[in-house]
Amino acid sequence: PDHLPGFPSVPMVEVEVGEIMTPHPVVFHKEDTVKSAARTMIEKDVAGGPVVDDDNNLIGILTEDDLMWKGAGAPLDHTLIPPVFIGAFDLFLFVQDNAAVQDELRKVLAKRVADAMTQEVVSINVDASMAEASQLMLKKKVNSLPVVEGTKVVGVVTRHDVLRALIASHSPLLE
Repeated sequence: PDHLPGFPSVPMVEVEVGEIMTPHPVVFHKEDTVKSAARTMIEKDVAGGPVVDDDNNLIGILTEDDLMWKGAGAPLDHTLIPPVFIGAFDLFLFVQDNAAVQDELRKVLAKRVADAMTQEVVSINVDASMAEASQLMLKKKVNSLPVVEGTKVVGVVTRHDVLRALIASHSPLLE
């Protein structure tokens, strides 16, 4: 079908994130266990969700990537390539990105969502355009964005939502 129920058939420029987002998304709380969060992701068939405080303010995001560290079991090797050569001592120095190693180790050892979540969240306002959401997802290399009104989470918009809206809007870009 050319039109999907629940999506507006209007030009792309007029489509706002609030029209295509999933309202009332799966959310997590920092006190939740990693195990319960992983189980919720599987049961609800979602790749993650916003982490909110008791007042529904956005404080982080928990994704499958954050939980994959449990399966990896150890931080990745963050040795910078090429190594630094100190000629006076005929010594190669392998510099570690300690911040990245510490962050990954924190996720490997995490028992609570607070320790596994990503704190630097990329989000978008409910009245932003679909084009802005698309650009932000591409630029930041994320698959979904928490949708906020102020600091309150009101939904989630995914790449899938954007594609459905493109079809619903009969976009000539898909021709």
